Amino acid sequence: MKIALFVQARITSKRFPNKILSEINGKKVIEILVKKLKKIKYVNKIVFLIPNTKKNKKLAKILKKLGVEIFKGSENNVLERYYKAAKKYNAKNIIRVTSDCPLLDIKLSQRIIKKYLSGNYNYVSNITPPTFPDGMDIEIFKFKTLEKAWKKSTTKSEKEHVTEYMRKNEKKKFNIKSKKNFSKIRITLDYKEDLILLRKIFNHFKPDIYFGLKEIINLNNKIPYWFNVNKKYIQNEKY
Repeated sequence: MKIALFVQARITSKRFPNKILSEINGKKVIEILVKKLKKIKYVNKIVFLIPNTKKNKKLAKILKKLGVEIFKGSENNVLERYYKAAKKYNAKNIIRVTSDCPLLDIKLSQRIIKKYLSGNYNYVSNITPPTFPDGMDIEIFKFKTLEKAWKKSTTKSEKEHVTEYMRKNEKKKFNIKSKKNFSKIRITLDYKEDLILLRKIFNHFKPDIYFGLKEIINLNNKIPYWFNVNKKYIQNEKY
């Protein structure tokens, strides 16, 4: 079964412009993510979906240097960006990842993909409700599910957040849950405080960039005050 991994990315975030171009131990956040994504099994193609705007030309050049494929589409209607990319690449199964999650766990990602492949599901994720740290979000869905969402979505929120319609309306879905709720841990990148924490975490484990959930939870238990720097921001506010 062919699976395409689509990463939505842009450098025009209002809260933190150019955030994914920030450097951690000499590597751009986007570069770290690319290296990790290439380690995920079951994926046949990785494509970065970016806005077709002048401001994001810089991002396109950087991604080309990293050797990844790029699809350009609507800046605000991200759902349409996904749909048109899926049509172009004839993607029957799509994984959705966001570019601001450089600590995405490879083993967890593979676990979610395996669950999707093992059952008759149209949508599988670990965010409904979230029990993993914010920054380890991953979703996988069928093309027909994406197409239905594209046709049925009417609100600005549904078009911006891609899977909102699926999460509300899909019947054949499954949510991967953690045995313990770690959703209060925030390791995504939306604010400058997030970057402070990410740099501390990567610096702690350097030169390794492939550490995962277990190591991060252990670090949180060992040095909990590190993780207080961005506590004021709400878990999964984008959902």
